[in-house]
Amino acid sequence: VLTVASLATASDASARGRALLDEELQTYVAMVARLRLIGLAPPADGLAAARDAASAAQQAGFRGLEASAMSRASVAELQTGDVDSALTHARLAVELADGQGTDDLSWPEIVRNGAAVLQQAGLADEARRIVARGVAWLHNVAEQHVPPEFRDSFLHRNAVNRELQRLAIRL
Repeated sequence: VLTVASLATASDASARGRALLDEELQTYVAMVARLRLIGLAPPADGLAAARDAASAAQQAGFRGLEASAMSRASVAELQTGDVDSALTHARLAVELADGQGTDDLSWPEIVRNGAAVLQQAGLADEARRIVARGVAWLHNVAEQHVPPEFRDSFLHRNAVNRELQRLAIRL
């Protein structure tokens, strides 16, 4: 039996839930914006921002954005000469994302970044395995989710997808 008191309690709970969602959404969107700006910054600044973003994403429970931040950190670390950290973050990004894109980087972009770091570190076999995993994902998505009339565009006109497939040939 619904009472005025139970309706008021439900209404209060709903309002609190909406407020939390709004707060979390604002945090999420702000984090995506921060991540996208990292690529425009000088490497040292981008690296600091990516590491901060990875920590903030982890604390907020935004696993995908954490993977994205680690991927961006790995590229910046490579540019600044910190190959060991770049390898760690590239591998973590690939494992955290695990076939999922984020609102910042797509899965193929995370794979491409990881492969670039592994190649630069002289780990061509590991880079090949990650790229093969990414290309297999591309073809599976094309087959399972992309209408036939759009597959060519998905596989060959999307710049990152095309680049990943070319990378598979070069490795």
